[in-house]
Order: sequence, then C-alpha cells, then structure tokens
Amino acid sequence: MAWRGVPGSCARMVLLLPSGRLIQLEVDNFKSYKGRQTIGPFDNFTSVIGPNGAGKSNLMDAVSFVLGITSAHLRSAKLKDLVYTNERADEDEVQPSTASVTAVYAKSDTATLRFTRAITTGGTSEYRINGRNVAFAAYNAALEEENILIKARNFLVFQGDVEAVASQSPKDLTRLIEQISGSLELKPEYERLKLLLEKATETSTTNFNKKRGINAEMKVVKEQREEVERYNRLIAARTKEIITHMVWRLFHLEAAVKQVSQSIDADKEQHSALHVKLDLAEAKHKEARKEMGLSTKESVKAENRIKQVKADVDDKKPEQLKLDEKVKHGAKKVAQTKENLTKAERDYAKQSASIAELEKSLEGVAKAAEKFEAKARKEAAKSSSASREYDDDAREEYNRLREAVTLQTLTDRHALTALHRQVKTEGEDLKRKQETLDEAKSKETRLVEELALLEERKGTMSGNVAEVRNHLAKLRKDLETMEADRRRYRQQELEKNEKLAEIQDKLTQARADRSESERDAKNRTNLSSLQAIYTGVHGRLMDLCKPTQRKYDVAVSTILGRYMDAIVVDTEKTGIDCIQYMRDQRLGTATFLPLDTLSVKHISEKYRNFAKGARLAVDVIQVEAQFERAVQFACSDSLVCESLDVAKEVCWAKGQEVKAVTLDGTVLHRTGLMTGGMTSSSNRDSRRWEEKELEALRKARELLLNEINEISKARRKIANDEALKSEIGATESKLNVALDFMNTNKRKHVSVAKELDHLRTQIAEIEPTMHDLSEALEGKAREARTLETRIHAIEDRHFAAFCKSFGTTNVREFDAGRGTLDRELNEKRLEFETNQAQLNQQITFEKQQAKELETRIFRLQATIETLEQEHAETLEASNNHKRDMDTLSKKLETLKDTLATVSATLEGKRKEVEASKKAVAALQKEMEGHLKVVDTKKGQVDRMNAERMSIFRRCKLEEVELPLVNGSLTEVDLEELDRLPGEDDMDVDAGTQQSSQEKSAALLDSFQVNFSMLKKDQKKNGSDEAEIEFQESIKGLTSEIEKLAPNMRASEKFDDVEAKLRATAEEFESARREAKKAKDDFAEIKQERFKKFNSAFQHISGKIDQIYKELTKSKTFPLGGNAYLTLEDSEEPYLDGVKFHTMPPMKRFRDMEQLSGGEKTVAALALLFAIHSYRPAPFFVLDEVDAALDNTNVAKVANYIRSRASDQFQFIVISLKSTFYERAQALVGIYKDQEENTSSVLTMRLEGLAD
Repeated sequence: MAWRGVPGSCARMVLLLPSGRLIQLEVDNFKSYKGRQTIGPFDNFTSVIGPNGAGKSNLMDAVSFVLGITSAHLRSAKLKDLVYTNERADEDEVQPSTASVTAVYAKSDTATLRFTRAITTGGTSEYRINGRNVAFAAYNAALEEENILIKARNFLVFQGDVEAVASQSPKDLTRLIEQISGSLELKPEYERLKLLLEKATETSTTNFNKKRGINAEMKVVKEQREEVERYNRLIAARTKEIITHMVWRLFHLEAAVKQVSQSIDADKEQHSALHVKLDLAEAKHKEARKEMGLSTKESVKAENRIKQVKADVDDKKPEQLKLDEKVKHGAKKVAQTKENLTKAERDYAKQSASIAELEKSLEGVAKAAEKFEAKARKEAAKSSSASREYDDDAREEYNRLREAVTLQTLTDRHALTALHRQVKTEGEDLKRKQETLDEAKSKETRLVEELALLEERKGTMSGNVAEVRNHLAKLRKDLETMEADRRRYRQQELEKNEKLAEIQDKLTQARADRSESERDAKNRTNLSSLQAIYTGVHGRLMDLCKPTQRKYDVAVSTILGRYMDAIVVDTEKTGIDCIQYMRDQRLGTATFLPLDTLSVKHISEKYRNFAKGARLAVDVIQVEAQFERAVQFACSDSLVCESLDVAKEVCWAKGQEVKAVTLDGTVLHRTGLMTGGMTSSSNRDSRRWEEKELEALRKARELLLNEINEISKARRKIANDEALKSEIGATESKLNVALDFMNTNKRKHVSVAKELDHLRTQIAEIEPTMHDLSEALEGKAREARTLETRIHAIEDRHFAAFCKSFGTTNVREFDAGRGTLDRELNEKRLEFETNQAQLNQQITFEKQQAKELETRIFRLQATIETLEQEHAETLEASNNHKRDMDTLSKKLETLKDTLATVSATLEGKRKEVEASKKAVAALQKEMEGHLKVVDTKKGQVDRMNAERMSIFRRCKLEEVELPLVNGSLTEVDLEELDRLPGEDDMDVDAGTQQSSQEKSAALLDSFQVNFSMLKKDQKKNGSDEAEIEFQESIKGLTSEIEKLAPNMRASEKFDDVEAKLRATAEEFESARREAKKAKDDFAEIKQERFKKFNSAFQHISGKIDQIYKELTKSKTFPLGGNAYLTLEDSEEPYLDGVKFHTMPPMKRFRDMEQLSGGEKTVAALALLFAIHSYRPAPFFVLDEVDAALDNTNVAKVANYIRSRASDQFQFIVISLKSTFYERAQALVGIYKDQEENTSSVLTMRLEGLAD
C-alpha cells in the first residue's frame, strides 16, 4: 500500500489504527511550522527525514511540547519563542501571537484522545484534552495513565542525550535512574526527614543530659531525706512489687492458658484431619489386604499342592528307606546264609572224617580182642603144666583159708570196701567236675571269640553311627547355614534397598538425571583410555581436588579456568606419550600437567591473612599432598574474596598486584581489569564440582544395584532347601536303623558278657572244689593202701603154706594167676565189648550228626534260593519306587516354579500391604501422639488454673488489692477459692451440675485483671529468671524494711525534686518518642526511595547486557559484546554513583571514557534503551541518535528498533542516514518551503513497496 505525499498534509487512507499509539501531530504556528499542519500518521517504526535546517528537530520539540516538557528543554528561554515568526515578512504583515500542538493518541480500548497544549497571547500554556481545558495536573495524570511520564521523559531522547549519556559521570547516571524510577521525587522529603531526625536526636540527647543532672541532684536530696520517707517508699515499693508480681504471674498464666487452649483447638482440628487421613489410609490398606488375600489364596493353593506332592514324596521316602534297608539286609542275609552253608559243608566234611576214624578204631579194637583171647588160651595152657594142680581139695583149702582170713580181716575189708566206694564215687564226681570244667572252658573260649566279634561289630557300628551322625550334623549345619544365609541376604537386600532409595532421593533432589555434555563424555572416555595404557596418568585436575565449601565452587572454577580439564601426569615423558597416543588415535587435544617439571610460583605467606574476607585459593581447595603442586601451579597466588568490596580493597585500595575472584565469579586482574557476570559455561563449570558428587552417587547406585542383583542370585541359589530337608529325613531314618542295629548288638554284647562272667565265676568255683576233691581222694587212696597192706599181711600169714605148694609168692599172686584168671578174662572181654559198644554208639551219633548236617545243608541251600528270589523282588520294588519318586520330584519342581511366580506377585502385594500398614501405623501413632499432647496440654491448663486460683486465694488472705476490671475478691467466699480444680474432683450429677474444673474456670473468668501496669518487657518475659528477680526484689525490700526504725514525723523534702524529675522525664520521653518517630519516618522514606531506585536498577541491570549484545552482535561475532552496571554504594545507591562497564566484541571490559565515539554511542543507546524499558511509554521518539555511528552500527541499531517495533510499542526516529531510515515502515519527510519560509511535511509508507 503506497501513500501519495502532498505538501502540508497527509495522504487520505482507510487505516485500522493499533491501540496505545501516537497517530499524528497537528501543529499550528509552532516554531518553523507556519499555519496548521498535520504530521503523520505514524507507523510502528516511522523515520523522520529531511535536510538540515528543514525543521526535523522542531518536530521533536513539538512532541516534547505537547507532552508537557518545559521550554528550557525546547531550546528556548520562554514560551513566546516557540511561536512561528516569519523573519522575511513585510513590516506591515501581522505575525502570529499564539501557537498550539495537538497529539492524536489511540488508547488501548480503541478510544482516541486529543492532547493539546497551546501558547496564549500572554505567553502562558493552556492544556486541553479532547478540546476541554484542564489543569496541568489533570493533563499530567491523563498522560501517566498511558505510562507517559513527563518528569522521567520516558518517551523521547533528544539529539544531545546520547552524547550526554556517553560522557556523564556515575552520579549523573544515578540521577538519570532516579528520574526514570521516580525516587528523585522523594529526595526533598528524604532530606527533610533526615534533617528532622538529626534535630530530634540532638534534642533527645540534650534532655537525657538534663535528666542525668537532675538525677544527680536528686541523689543529694535522697541522702538528706529522712528515714521515714525511705520506709514508706520501701513499703509502697514492696506492695507494688508484690502486686506487680501477682499481676505478672496472672498475666503470663492467663496468656499461657489462652495459648495452650488455642493450641489444643488447633491440635483437635489437626486430629480431625489426621482421622480423615487415617480412614483413607485404612481403606487403602484394606484394599491392599484384599488384593494380597487373593494372591495369598493362590499362593496357598500352590503351596498346598506342593505340600501334597511333598507329603507323597515324604510318604514314599520311609518306604524307600525301608526298601533300601531291606535290599541291604537281604543281600547281607544271603551272604550270611551262604557263609553258614560253607561252614556247614566244612563241618559235614569233618564229621565224615571223624566217622571214618571211629570205624577204623572199632576195627582195631576187634582185632585187639581176638589177640587177647589167643594170648589168654596160651597162658592157661602154660600155667597148668608148671605146678600143683588146682583141684577140689586145693579149692576147699583155699576157701577155708579165705574164710579164716575173711573173718580176721572182716573189719578192715569193710573199711577198705567203703574206702573204695568213696574213692570211686569221688573219682566219678571229680571226673564229672573235670568234664564240666572242660566244657566251661571250651564255652568260655567260644564266648570270648563271640564277645570279640561283637566288640568288633560294636566298633564298626559305632563308626557307622558316628559317620551317619556327622553327616546328619553336616546336613543340619548346611540347612542352618542356608537359612542364616537367606536371613543375611534378606537383611543385606533390605539395607541395600534403603541405601539405594536414599541415593536415588539425593539424585532426584540434585536433578541428577541431567545429561552429560558430549565434550565431557569424550574427555572422560579419553582419560579412561590413557589411564588403562599409562600408569602415570592420575586424572583430571577437577577430579583430584574440590573446594572445601560449596560457596567457593564458582570462584575456584573461575580461578582454575582452562586447567579444570587438564590431566595430571607424573612425568613429562608420560605427558609426551599421552599426546602422541591422542594424536595417533585422533582423540582431540588435552592439556597435561607433568608434576616433575611444573614451574610453581612461590606463594607469599602475607596473603593468608592479608585482609578479612580474602583467602588464598590454594587454602580453600582440598587436594592430596602429591597433587598440591598442580593446584599451586593452576591457582598461583590468586585470592578468593567474600565480596567485590573486599576484592577492591585488596587490589585497588591496597594496590596488590594479585588476581582476586569474588564468590560470584567477578575477577579483578593484576592489570586492574575487572570482568564478571555469569555465563552458561561458567555456571556449568561451577556445577562440575557438584557433578563429581553426583557421579559418585551414580557409581554408588550402580554398585548397589549390582550388589542387590548378586544378592538376589545368591538367594535364588539357596531358595530350594527341600532337597536338603529330604536328605536330612533320609539320613535320620538311616541313623535310626543303624542305632537299632547298634542297640541290638549292644544288648547281645551285654548278654554274652554277662554269660561269660557267670561262666568264669562257675569255673572259679569248680577249680578249688576239684583241688579239694583230688586231695581227699589222694588221702583215701593212701588209707586204702594201708588197709590193703594189713590185709595182705594177714593173707600172707594164712596162705604161706598154700602158696608155697602152688609155687606162688603170695595169695594175691595166686589170685592173679589162678584165682582171678577168669575174672580178669571176663573183665578184659567186658572192656573190649564196652569199647566196641562205645565206638558203635559214637559212630551212630556221628552219623546222626552228619545226617543232620546234610539236612541243614539242604535247608540252607533252599533258604539261599528263597532269599535270593526275595532279594530280587525287593530290588525290583525299590527301583519301581524310585521311579515313582522321580516322577513326583519332577512334578514338585514344576509346582515350585509356579509357586515362585505366585510368590513374586504375593511379595509385591505384601510390600504394598506393608507400606499401607506402615502408613496406617504412622498415622495412628501420630494420632496417639496428638491425643497425648492434647491430654498433656489439658493438664497444663488445669495446673495453670489451679495456680491462678492459688494466687487469688493468697491475695484474698493477704488483702492484696489486685487491679481488677471485673469481679471482686471481697464478694467471693474463701471456701470457693479453696476448691482448687483437680483431675478427679468431678461432680457426680450429669445433668445441670458442672465439674469442679468448669466451676473453677467460670470463677476465674469472672475475675478480669487490669494488666496495664505491666511493662512491655515484663509482658514479654515470663521466664523463671524473671520470677527469681521478683522474689529477690521482694525479699530485698522486706530485708531493708526490717532493718529500718523510721521516725514517722518527717517526710516532705523530696517532693519538689521528684516533681522536677518527673517533668524532665516527661520531656525526655517526649523527645525520645519524637526521635523514634523521626527515625521511623526517615527509615520509611529511605526504604521507599531505595525500593524505587533498586527496582529500576535491577531491571536496567538485567536488560543492559541483553540489549548491548543485540546491538553489537554480527556474523563475525554472533554473541556480541558484554555490558553491566555496578553500584558504588549498595546500601543507599542514590547517594553515590552507578558505573557502566562495557566490553565490545573481542575487547576487554572498560569504562565509558575509554571507548571510541561509535562504541560510546552504541553503549549509550543500549543504556538508554535499557533505561526506557523500565515503565516504557507506548511510543519512543529519538532525535538523530545515529549521528556518531558508522553504517554498520547504524544498521544494527535500525534492525534492533525494527525488531522491537510492534502494535504495542512505537518508534519515531529522526535520522539523516539512509542505512537507518530505509529499514523503517514509514517515512515522514520534512523540507523547507523557501517561498513560504516554513517547514512542510511529506509522508510515505514503505512496507509493501518493491525493493
């Protein structure tokens, strides 16, 4: 859309005006503008152009004039000078005497305001709004409603303002900020109140000195007054002190009762809220328990199935053990039976050999009998042919002699016969005993062998039992160890999870989830590679040290700077090798600090305590001794200062050439240069110390997760203890069987030992008896021989002739040869027969024994066959049973897997229940605590009410007149006051009767004490120390009273001085109050002035760097420069200067006076834009602000204005440079009409036109 320019008028067009903007100016005979002319309309960014002298600046003056600026700022001494004058007019031509400027302004609500300021013929100003005359105050108020501030001039910048800002002093800048902030308006009131404060302070000091003089005079008067006055004063003082004490106690007791009662009400409300929370928590807990119950049912079902299968397995285990034992027992029994068979066969062979030997002996006996018969026949034939024949006569004589001998030896023969009978009987008895003894000894030998065998079995069985017991103990120990490990792992897992939760909370609070930059990650990877290859690589400097306190993070990171990522190595060679490795692997670059070749500057000890608030950087860094050299190299003698003032004192006031860094990162260099501010990189560097801690937390978290994982694996390994329990059950059964065998063997051992002892006792008894029998038998044999000798002598005497006739020596020889021949032959034959009979009987017995052995062999063979068959059947049954158990075991494992899944779900539900249970328990505990607190507080209220009642009772008894507003102690009976409230003293009627506590409370409420007599500090201080002070004061007064013996007649010398002192005290108090009021008023205005100034300063300080960056950035320097403001006085900044510092791109920080002209202009524009951004007007008029700028900076300023221009903010700029105005949205051209001698206007809109 294009506009057609017409001199003296603007193009006609239909335009939708934006809200809150200047539409146009209507000037009438103002300065160089003749007649009535319209300037505008103005767009968001309108540039006013024209040749010098055309009237562009007069347009600026028109805007300033209509918006209330005084004529002093309009390049004129008085208003009349602003009226158009045609210097080339004829003398008779009438010159205009009035002028006016109207600003057409569109408000934000689309309403249009016409602000008009006119110059009357009298040279005064008239103000009109929409054609209606108004006072300047109303005119100014209407402008202020649109945030157009006349005093602050926040809507325009005059032609010389930029240069003025560029060259102004810090105090001028302070005044500028005071103007824009409005704090300058408070300066007169500030100075007035300050002067008033000084006067009030002086007056207060004078009154204080006057009071002190009167006090000294009163001291002299006090020494002169009489003792009675002192006595009365002491009495009154004590009474007052007692009343004050009582009132003080009642005040604090009543306040404490109210406070505790309010606390009780608050606790009750909190208790109700807790009750609601408890109901919600219990409902949640109930729901969690319900869900856990369902999971528990599933778990119980799975466990029941497992128990059933386990029961089946356990039921089969004893049977399997029995079958195993039966298999072992069957095998042992088969082996034993076979052994018995072998023994029986061996006995049968022995028996057969014995029978053959007996038959051979029988045959020998038969042959011996035949030989004996033959020999007997030969002897008989031989004896019959040698001597007298033994005929009947000889036989008769023999018989007669025998009878004679018999008669003579009858007694001896009877005795001999008896002896022979006894000898025979005792011999047989001795033989039987010998046989018994032999049999006993044989049995003893057998029992000893059996006992030895049982002893051997006992040892073997004991060893087996011990082995089984040891195995069982080992299994039980393994089970206990497994359970202990399970408990230990569970505890460890709980502790690790708690630590993990704590670390996770720390990471969450510290925003530990922020990602690491790509550069840091790469540096960390490179460092790990170097450390893996070279042992002398210690790590990055920032990893090897850290600040002693968190507040030093920014300062230390600023001091270390580029050395933070420097890698510390032990030797220079290691550093060279690392650099070569990084070059070969193309890993980028890195800085290395070799400890052996670092050149460390000596640090002066004077800086350790040089100034308060300043410390050496090396003293605020923690580092191991071996790396101190690297830290000293990086830090040198840099100082860390608590504030910028401390740094200035060290570097500038004391002239120390050191690097001083404040806690916020501001640096004062050795050269005097100061840098500061906060960038993202510096902020990131300061956070890298925190990153180290976060990295340690992350590593600890990973370590804990790994440990928890390992613990879970270990728990899963020991989770299945059923096999171990089954093995323990089997071992216990095996132990019971072994114990049964061992007990049986033990019982048999005891029986055999007992039998052996009995047998040995029997042997011990038989052997002495046999010895006695042998001796007795020997005696009787001697006695029998004696009798035989005597009988033989008698026989020899009687048979001498008879034996001679037969040629024998004696009758015994005759009987042996002749008489007993038959008998001997018969006996011999009987002996042979007997031997043969015995042998036959023995042979028969042996054959019978052999037959029995043969039968036993057959039976054992049959038994072995039966046992082997039973053993095979048992073995098969055992194998079948094992297969059944294996099937059940597989089924059990499947069920256990199912149970593990269900248990995991149940565990989750259980944790939820535990958590909800803990929440319920915590709430219940908290409620109980609240109830206890309420009960305790109620008890406190009762005790305090009892103490209050006790005070009233004491006052009643001692007639102490308390200052009561309501109630009277005289109207209350002492009995009512004696009824102190107690915990159990309650009236029994529940209807209309009250408890004694309620009655006491009602009685106490009827007394309303006047506490106005208490001082503020007495009302504030209710401590035990104050109580002691009261008591000590009363005690001291009483002691002084007791010491006095006053004269009651003298009294009145102190009144005048007291009145004088009172008047002086009132004057002093009045002066003190006035001083306090002046101080408060001054503090208020001071605070308000500071608040306004500081609000503007903080806003401007926050905007200046951003605006300066945008004005100075370019393709070469995309970040632009830096700028900031500093206060010379941070307490009352409006009393001192504000310094403006800038750092153009690629230059260091410097003050304004050190900048070039273009740099000053850009900096001044940035400052003006920042200042006018505080409470900005809807439009901004600038007059040739680009005059000192080159084309590049002009383009930057124009682009900045173009980017900020909008429907909400309007720019009108007067400019002579095409680089500037070609970027505008519309042009207002001002030219000089030489014929009419007036400034004229052309208007053109640039947007939409082709380039």
